[in-house]
This record gives sequence, structure tokens and C-alpha cells, in this order.
Amino acid sequence: MRDAFSSPVRPDLAHPQVDITTQRRTVLAAEARYLSRRRATALAVANRCRKIAEHAIAPEAAHIVSSRAMRRASILHVRFHRTLDALVSAGGFDEALTIVRARKAHTRNDAPQC
Repeated sequence: MRDAFSSPVRPDLAHPQVDITTQRRTVLAAEARYLSRRRATALAVANRCRKIAEHAIAPEAAHIVSSRAMRRASILHVRFHRTLDALVSAGGFDEALTIVRARKAHTRNDAPQC
């Protein structure tokens, strides 16, 4: 009689094994998209606070929030580019290029019309 534990390990066809480099590229791409969205939000907050400060009687609080949001946006911008560098190093050049193009298209669509 065969022992149940002596059978060879078979790969589960419903859940294929993911390559470690593919998994790393996927995680890095998701993080880059997330950082890009957060930076866009921080820039929107900074712009909104600047506009509020223009019309406020006491604009100090709005200037403080605006400067914090800009600082946050710059930190996220650096993290975004570091993540893209790591993604390219992991072999995800095409994914990085797609993320940058989507970010530029999103920025162009949000630009104010003069």
C-alpha cells in the first residue's frame, strides 16, 4: 500500500506558480501606479490650497497646508522614479514605459485650458 505522503508533489494547474521576477515586476508596477496617483492628489491639494489662500482673509493656514502638500508631492515623485528604476532593473522596461505614458496622458488631460 502506498503512503499518502510519499507521492510526488504535483503543480496545481488552477494556481500556476508565479516566477519571482514576474511577481516582483508586478509589485513594482503596482507601487509605481499608486505613487503616481498619490502625487497627483498631493499636487491637487497644494493647488487648491493656493487658490484658497488667494481669497482668504488669513491665508497662513492654507499656505502651510499647501507647502506640506508640495513637500509630500516631491517626496512621492522621488519614490516614483526610484520605483521605476527598480522596475526597469527587474526587466519591466515595457511596463515602466506604459506607466510613464499613462501618467503623461493623465497630466495632459488635467491641465487647465487657457
